[in-house]
Amino acid sequence: MSMSIVTSSHRARSGRRDASSPGFTLAAAVLGFFVVTLDATVVNVALPSVRADFGGGISGLQWVVDGYTLMFAALLLSAGSLSDRLGARRAFGAGMVLFVLTSAGCGLAPTLPALVAARLVQGAAAAALMLASRATFLPGLRDSLLIAAGVVLAAAAASALIRPSA
Repeated sequence: MSMSIVTSSHRARSGRRDASSPGFTLAAAVLGFFVVTLDATVVNVALPSVRADFGGGISGLQWVVDGYTLMFAALLLSAGSLSDRLGARRAFGAGMVLFVLTSAGCGLAPTLPALVAARLVQGAAAAALMLASRATFLPGLRDSLLIAAGVVLAAAAASALIRPSA
């Protein structure tokens, strides 16, 4: 008991937040759900610009949209297994890093095939990120799990609504 008092008073004096605090874990889970859901929908707004910049027909544009969703859906179960083997926190971190890098790759893609390839990898990263965020963070919020789950799901639903319009 005295150890927990010392630890919490040390944290209060140092001004640092504990990475395992419920607020931090909920924010990380919300961020994971938000970016995955937002990215699945926001690309639709950019399709006219993609077509104007890269050319290509409808099939190329379909691959830009569906490549992400295809890889996400195909690798969701495998990402869960990977999360179990590596640990959910590591899988979440790796998924977030890969997701950010592939987002930059999508933005810098010089051709339509490069954009499609980046979207395919981004969908795989999204699968790892989505599953690992649930496995890592939501169970850690024992006392308020239902409220936390509601906040995460509301954030995911909001990300589908909060997108630029054409």
